[in-house]
Amino acid sequence: MAVAPARALTRRDTPSLEAFRAFSEGWVRLESLDVREMPQAIADFERAAAADPRYALAHTGLANAAIVLYESTRSENEPQRELLDRAVQHARHAAALDDSLAEAHATLAHALVGRWQMHEAVAAARRAVALEPSNWRHVFRLGHACWGDERLRAATNALALYPDFAFAHFQMAMVHVARAHLHDAETVLRQGAA
Repeated sequence: MAVAPARALTRRDTPSLEAFRAFSEGWVRLESLDVREMPQAIADFERAAAADPRYALAHTGLANAAIVLYESTRSENEPQRELLDRAVQHARHAAALDDSLAEAHATLAHALVGRWQMHEAVAAARRAVALEPSNWRHVFRLGHACWGDERLRAATNALALYPDFAFAHFQMAMVHVARAHLHDAETVLRQGAA
């Protein structure tokens, strides 16, 4: 019986089991979206980055966890904007380590939207979608970063990839409300609530 050739590691892979394990544990915590889990997620991602400094996904994890923490402070009188700065720094580092990592560009776009750097956010989101056009999260982040017809197209594409993602309807409705197309806004909101 022939043995299949070993798959070559890509830049987004890590040869370090410790880095992979730490990243995986951090990602599970991140995906929970439980703000109480973010400090431990950050510690996990930091452990992954320390075990393999070239592990770009560890830096996207750090950026995403910082974004979640920032979002939890937005209702405060003084949101913790330094968290967005940290997110941008980690996302840029991830993209520098692996420019073909769509998650790095999509995460950068998300952080830049929070800093109202829309032109750069749109460019980063477009890069993510160009790299992984069938990833609904990247397509949605493009819609989040842009406006007008491009947002409507991105939200429509995100819904084609993930039909149950109600927030895409909300983004479409924002464009319709801004255009005073209230019937269209109501229609897409009802579709999203169904």
